[in-house]
Amino acid sequence: QDRPLIAQFCGHDKEILLRAMKLLERDVDGVDINCGCPQNIAKRGRYGAYLMEEQNGDLIVDIVRHLSANLNVPVSVKVRLLPSGVEDSLKLYERLVDAGAAMLTIHGRNRFNRQRMTGDSDWGAIRKVVELVGHRVPVIANGSISNMDDVRRCLEETGADGVMSSEAILEYPALFTETNVESTGWKRTGPGRVQMAQDYLDLCREFPPDEGG
Repeated sequence: QDRPLIAQFCGHDKEILLRAMKLLERDVDGVDINCGCPQNIAKRGRYGAYLMEEQNGDLIVDIVRHLSANLNVPVSVKVRLLPSGVEDSLKLYERLVDAGAAMLTIHGRNRFNRQRMTGDSDWGAIRKVVELVGHRVPVIANGSISNMDDVRRCLEETGADGVMSSEAILEYPALFTETNVESTGWKRTGPGRVQMAQDYLDLCREFPPDEGG
């Protein structure tokens, strides 16, 4: 009922990724490649933000080209900025679109911007992506989103087609509502976390898994 539905995958082997995506392509509207995770486990697994830097970007470009040619659903990529800078990032993003990426989600930080070094998302860099490839594919902005006021400001400053939230929406799943914004005096007016947890458990009972738990 909640569509479009995009399944995200991580990995560095294009054939394994293709086989995994083939298992789901009839049940989803698109598949996404994780090139955003900055954690050390992603470095060990050769995925996430580290995949963008392998072989000067040739590996991820080849993966996107291979998947786009062999899947029946669009392939998108969630990326970060490269540590080497915005200009290098823009060159890689354009190559990804040339290879067949149907949408880009840009996290306006590089892989070093995490934990105590997180800092603000570079919305100016995201705007440059929109100006470069926004006429060819949708561009989604990611980073520094904590409420709907941030969403509106981000869309205005970047020109992006949409906004993604990750950590903030995990903390409060009702983030995309008029709550904790200027118009409410910065007060939480949405559902409480306990209520959302109860709602989730109700959904689990209504839609039990076929197997497992």
